[in-house]
Amino acid sequence: MASGQNIAGLYHENAMIISNGGMGSVILLMPVMSFLERKFPKIGYFYQGHPVFQETGLDSICNLRNTKGYYNPNWRKFLPADVPDIFEFIKSRNITFVCDLRLRDPKDDEHFFHFRELATKKGIECWSLHDYGISTEMTRIYEKITKLFSMHGISLPQVSPAWLRGVYNPVQDDFKKTISIWLGTSCSCKRWDEQNWIDLIGWILNNTQNRIQIISGKSESEIEYASYIYTLASQDYQSNRLEFVHQKSLSYLLTMVAQSDFVITHDTFVTHFAAASAIPQIILYCSSDSRIWQPTTYSPISVVQSKYALDCSQMQINGICKLQSKNCDLGCCKEPTLQKVKDALVLMIGDMIFEKVYVSSG
Repeated sequence: MASGQNIAGLYHENAMIISNGGMGSVILLMPVMSFLERKFPKIGYFYQGHPVFQETGLDSICNLRNTKGYYNPNWRKFLPADVPDIFEFIKSRNITFVCDLRLRDPKDDEHFFHFRELATKKGIECWSLHDYGISTEMTRIYEKITKLFSMHGISLPQVSPAWLRGVYNPVQDDFKKTISIWLGTSCSCKRWDEQNWIDLIGWILNNTQNRIQIISGKSESEIEYASYIYTLASQDYQSNRLEFVHQKSLSYLLTMVAQSDFVITHDTFVTHFAAASAIPQIILYCSSDSRIWQPTTYSPISVVQSKYALDCSQMQINGICKLQSKNCDLGCCKEPTLQKVKDALVLMIGDMIFEKVYVSSG
């Protein structure tokens, strides 16, 4: 039973952990949450209300036993209109420690700084990745979090990159190895060019005996996008080795990914899930910076980065396109090229699955 404990010399009964809104960020932070609950077991924790918690059971897998509840996910923006409700939530639940693990450009996070000023006056301790200039460093997100805790005298352990391995039992199949192409993502600017996907699917079918499952996200727009690619690919490359997987259950979709032998995706949520499940993958970073958001993993990965995205004026210091939520269409998703993805695929798993010899045309 959580009853209170010291963190870095100060007593706290309950803590509020703030994270970015994306599902990939939540997957990435789960080992950190698990560590905090083991390190400070007498403290109660409040996390962002999120489908990853509500639909997958990953909070139970991570043994988040001291979770006391969830807060409105929109509060992570600290909009002035929400601040009174945030403080009421904090007061009613006796929260005295707020740990902000969002990665934001400090120039665009003035609402948080205002909240923090008010919180400090109320005796609420706040830690943030803005502290010590951490948010502006060109390092991976987990390294930033590790540094924040280290500056407060807490050593985060080296998290096993494959912490989800074995949780979803693979289906034994003697047919052919399965390549999963995950096409789900809520932001259209993350989506690789549709014709590139169709051509890649055809190229894999023509050069291998692998089965391909095209997996959509769960929203209507994600299903529509993936269905369009599957339909055209099916028409162009008729094959009984091509399958379309879509369901409204996030847990079911993740199970299908976990049963794959290989993953190709442009979505960072599945990137972190596949990495934690020790599945080899090719990751397309069409509108984000792989230097910050690529996972640490035991399994082989190949990162294919859009150079246009890195050079784009809308790319923020946190490695995320500033217009991402507005479905920017400046063309970053047309790069990386199809050729780069083909080359990455051959280099990673060539002799293992390819029946024909493939020579890059440069």
